[in-house]
Amino acid sequence: MTKPLLAILLLLPLSVSAEQCHKQTPLAEKALPLQEDTEAQKNLILLADGWPMVGETRLKVMFWELYDAQLFTPSGAWCGGPPYQLSLTYLRQGRTEQLVKRVADAWRRQGLDHPNRADWLAQLTRIWPDISAGDNLVFILTATGKSGFWLNEDFLGGVDDQDFGPMFGDIWLAPDTLGPNNRARLINQQATVLE
Repeated sequence: MTKPLLAILLLLPLSVSAEQCHKQTPLAEKALPLQEDTEAQKNLILLADGWPMVGETRLKVMFWELYDAQLFTPSGAWCGGPPYQLSLTYLRQGRTEQLVKRVADAWRRQGLDHPNRADWLAQLTRIWPDISAGDNLVFILTATGKSGFWLNEDFLGGVDDQDFGPMFGDIWLAPDTLGPNNRARLINQQATVLE
């Protein structure tokens, strides 16, 4: 097999069909709450609870292991965007300010910018608590742009801007993410970059 053909094959998802992607959005969105309906939004995690896992990875920075990440979708396949659930189980403690700074740094390094960026970061500072080892932070993004955060299954809140969710998820899931091998494992593709 030639190298270009092998490289193309390595980029193909392992278990995605167009039919799976087409079917997952209407089913997942059918019972979703409005962004303003906080009580219903809290229960969004129950809707996503039965979604199958697409892939998982462990984020390491130098020799520190920071968290395990898992990606879930209604079909169990990555279709290139929402709806999805990103679950981060922390292996170390982290202060809110550190977590928000990592988000800001990731956006800056990826060249992601938005006029509301500073406001979003301020909202994350208010929403997120300090993290302890073993805590599970879940982010859910719907196909209509609704999003929210849960910590250990308790609803924390969301950023009330439909542009926020895709940009937040792009830290891990955009093709130009800073961690291409982690992305490949999350979306169930072969890793193509040496670590």
